[in-house]
Amino acid sequence: MFNALSESGAVHVFEFLSVKCQKEILHHLPSERIAPLLNAVAPDDRTARLEALPDDLNNSLIKYLSPE
Repeated sequence: MFNALSESGAVHVFEFLSVKCQKEILHHLPSERIAPLLNAVAPDDRTARLEALPDDLNNSLIKYLSPE
């Protein structure tokens, strides 16, 4: 269901989900959808969400962030 959302819709929904739901989505989301999703979340929110995830998942997601 989440995969059917537009990029902006996915970002909006993602920001309101619990960390548990976000973790599940990130585990199942195709890699080409992860980068735009993470990069569209506000930097402070993105940092807080990444810090709340297990280290192994956090480390695997950092590679999707843009350098900016």
